[in-house]
Amino acid sequence: MIQAFSHISTLLFSMVWSLHPFHISVTEIVHKPDEKVIQVSVRLFLDDFEETLQTFSDNKTLDIMNADKTYLNEEVEKYLKQHFSLMGKKPVTLEYLGLEFDRDVMWCYLEGKKVKSLEALEVTSSIMTEIFPDQENLVHIRREGKVKSLRLTTKKTVDEVNWGG
Repeated sequence: MIQAFSHISTLLFSMVWSLHPFHISVTEIVHKPDEKVIQVSVRLFLDDFEETLQTFSDNKTLDIMNADKTYLNEEVEKYLKQHFSLMGKKPVTLEYLGLEFDRDVMWCYLEGKKVKSLEALEVTSSIMTEIFPDQENLVHIRREGKVKSLRLTTKKTVDEVNWGG
């Protein structure tokens, strides 16, 4: 089910981009209480993120597709640690797992461990907002089969979802 949603979401993501160019990322967060983990996948358009990473790393010639993979992973991890975070009852320590490419999109994966329950989640995402004033970061949070979504922007980089007690 999640894979089907991801494929449909990627298709819609690509269609929207081709119809109306704007700056967007889509983050999917899944809480797995049995495993006590939060899985995070972040989708970014390569051209936008390349420009962002060039500025962040002070490497104007960075070519994401041809960069040394170790260097690229280090820079992406540093960037995400500065621009993305989660807070449940306490801060969620996110481990960077890696990235992969899918046509003109980059997927970045993170995981938070030791998250037993999730009654509320505060999400901070300032991904690419320092480069693109119109940047929108859409966040979909799945918990116990239910999905809640947030729209974060340059002016609003933090928001919270609650499921109650």
